[in-house]
Amino acid sequence: MRINSATAKTSGYAEGNQLREENLMERITIRHLEYQLRILNGHFGIYEPEWDTVGHFTVSFAYGGCQIERIINSGGGVTDISFRGTKREVYEQLRSINNVLRELEMNDELEDFGTSVIADAMAEAEKQL
Repeated sequence: MRINSATAKTSGYAEGNQLREENLMERITIRHLEYQLRILNGHFGIYEPEWDTVGHFTVSFAYGGCQIERIINSGGGVTDISFRGTKREVYEQLRSINNVLRELEMNDELEDFGTSVIADAMAEAEKQL
């Protein structure tokens, strides 16, 4: 995925890896989280996930906060990826993950990384069954 100046303003990516001043206090909404989730799931080849699509990432909301989760079985079972926090905290975690994956992708290292991560997640899911 190539990032241009229009995308940088809406996605949180910034020139020179520094946040633009106007984005620092922007209210983070569910729409922001969903956008970052689409990018994250896209790195793993998941573009239109259903609620039970194994391997896709989602954000759950409970107890006044939210957290990143990953679906690990066809019954909708999840594993926690992050701690529970505010929408802004979770947004920044998603954005950071996406930045790392984008760098790996640009250096042609993502394919090996993604394959091993998915294989590890599937092996862990099978152990829990």
